[in-house]
Amino acid sequence: MLDRVDFGYGLLGHIEKGGTFEIRRQPVSENHWRTSRIDVHVAGRVIFFKTINKDQSEARSDFKPVPAETTLQEASKLLSQPEQST
Repeated sequence: MLDRVDFGYGLLGHIEKGGTFEIRRQPVSENHWRTSRIDVHVAGRVIFFKTINKDQSEARSDFKPVPAETTLQEASKLLSQPEQST
């Protein structure tokens, strides 16, 4: 972030200069995209007293389509299977 961001002229809160926010998306099919990376690093203050700090880094990968008729039980079983190397 290049400049400090104020909410309500700074009375409601602000986010400090220098924070970063990045989201990456990748196609998983012709018409669908999924978030593959989230990086958030911000600091600020809310209503004078409450300090906020958010540091989050999350990566997602290996998106695979499943049949439309997949049940919740089948999906749960797929998620609990160990990852297979290719």
